[in-house]
Amino acid sequence: FPVFFCLVAALVALTTMTRMVEEERLQIGTLKALGYSNGAIMGKYLLYAGIATSLGCLGGMAIGFQVFPRVIWNAYGIMYRQPPLQARFYAGMAAIIFAVLLVSILAATLAACAGILKQNAATLLQPRAPKAGKRILLEHLTPVWKRLPFIQKVTARNIFRYKKRFFMTILGVAGCTALLVAGFGLSDSITGILSRQFGEIERYGLTLGVTDTAALTDNAELAALLKDTTKIRSYLPMARPAVDVSVDGQMKSAHLYIPQQPETLSDYVTLRERQGHASLTLTDDGVIVTEKLARQLGVRVGDTLQLKDTDNRSATVTVSGITEHYVQHYLYMTPAAYQKAFGIAPEYTVLMVYPNDAVDRDALSEQLLKTGDVASVQFTDTMRDSLNDTLSSIDYIVLVLIVCAGLLAFVVLYNLTNININERIREIATIKVLGFTSGETAQYVFKENLVLTVFGTLFGIPLGKLLLRFVLS
Repeated sequence: FPVFFCLVAALVALTTMTRMVEEERLQIGTLKALGYSNGAIMGKYLLYAGIATSLGCLGGMAIGFQVFPRVIWNAYGIMYRQPPLQARFYAGMAAIIFAVLLVSILAATLAACAGILKQNAATLLQPRAPKAGKRILLEHLTPVWKRLPFIQKVTARNIFRYKKRFFMTILGVAGCTALLVAGFGLSDSITGILSRQFGEIERYGLTLGVTDTAALTDNAELAALLKDTTKIRSYLPMARPAVDVSVDGQMKSAHLYIPQQPETLSDYVTLRERQGHASLTLTDDGVIVTEKLARQLGVRVGDTLQLKDTDNRSATVTVSGITEHYVQHYLYMTPAAYQKAFGIAPEYTVLMVYPNDAVDRDALSEQLLKTGDVASVQFTDTMRDSLNDTLSSIDYIVLVLIVCAGLLAFVVLYNLTNININERIREIATIKVLGFTSGETAQYVFKENLVLTVFGTLFGIPLGKLLLRFVLS
């Protein structure tokens, strides 16, 4: 994002300084006639740009080091208890930012001045001759060209007549559009993750942790509650040991999910590939790995993983499938595969539960905890709401991005429109003398901006999708 903003800021500086230099064409010619060197004249504009950049950086740093951190900090304060914010000034970071912006804008100023300073004083003291009109490709399509109204013909010619403004508008609008698409897309993409994770992939409604495997049979009160169909429709005992997963020196922490009846796992969890949604089935010959864990470890189907549990037992397993998943890292194994890998039987201390839709959740939680052998009760909706609060805090950050990109787009279009009108002030005066109304004159000028903005937006949308894909991945 800083790279995008810096490039668009450089573009704004280039358009602003180009306009300023063109407006002061007569003054530059006078200075050259009086004997001022090109370096001295350029120094004036470099000094102007440098002072403006310095003031802009000071204001931007005040916002960047003080305002934005507070907005983001307060957003995370919705979820977490945090210490008071200490918004500090980082001199090293500030120096880098200042240097990058100063170099970018001074380079843009040099580019704006270079062309006009090549001309001699006599040429500069005369008004600049308007660019000669040229036939455009559309004019060769005679049946189409003949049917276009006069205003549309003029618009088409002027768009390609001023090529510098053409490219500046398209690039400026495209950059801002890309930022807006990435901002809105980021918010939408993150919001959609939870409904997919807790609606399509994890379909059960309650996770129950028990003290040990024997509790499921020895605790009569717990067994009775689990069989009470008015409260619980069905459940699946699981083993869920924590493991470290490593490949070629890379290591990640994850949980092994080992269902007591693997054939019924599909009723509780959807194991499928993200692209194409091809179903995956647990076998005794390997493990199914969640997608991001596989990506971070750089493994594919058929590769081997090293597992180590909390008791330092190690095992080597083969990846038999990679499943779509968005929250935490999991591996799925059958009991037979687990026993073959680690040499011990799994302990089923976690239950995936479908509670009855009409059940009172608070009452059910209280009853389960009172049995004495239930260590934890967590409803999926509660976890989803908690994660939703976490992700919603990103909306504040996205909002900052969207507002800044919108303001940047406004500045770009404002500058380019100013240049357009100033470059063509005599042309506009001429058509008004010829009888054009104010509305027709405005249409004459602004239709070009509208067309260029549409082109810039169309170019910026795929660019924004690429940026969004990069950020999300």
